[in-house]
Amino acid sequence: MRALIVLAIVCAPSVAAACFEPRLGPRNALSTRLPAFFAHGAAVQYERFLPLEGSVAFGLAVRKTAGGDFSSTTVTTTSEARWWPFGEGPFGCRGRYEMIGLYVGARLDIGATMVRDRLDDRSLGTAWTLAGSSWLGWRFAIGRVEITPAAATMIRTELGGGLDRYTTVTAAYDLTVGWMF
Repeated sequence: MRALIVLAIVCAPSVAAACFEPRLGPRNALSTRLPAFFAHGAAVQYERFLPLEGSVAFGLAVRKTAGGDFSSTTVTTTSEARWWPFGEGPFGCRGRYEMIGLYVGARLDIGATMVRDRLDDRSLGTAWTLAGSSWLGWRFAIGRVEITPAAATMIRTELGGGLDRYTTVTAAYDLTVGWMF
């Protein structure tokens, strides 16, 4: 018992120093958004860490959704600002300044959906989607692999394509898996 106490006293300062020593984690992340695969599409995003516990992410998504006599292709660009208030996971050390743990984000999505009549081989027009959203998420890191579930409140406006403009408020979710470097 005495040996354990001595070991704890000897090791405690070095563990505390290592835990509070400012270390920089990965500064970049390249991810794919998994829900896109279930919507007949693919999406990728790049994220860059910024000073003051922030990051910016930029993404591109493509999907094909219409069927039967029609075809459609949707292309969406995404930009998001994120704030990482803790910069650490649940078992991490304060001062690591990483893109892990809790984050709060604000995202802007701009998408264009091109619809074609396949029988007549003609375009039926392009509809635009503008969406602003506020996100709350948590990034888990296993080595350099990141897994990030998130939820949001989103305001979407659909316009163009010969349709009336309409705006909806909805909930959204996301799940990314990627590589931090």
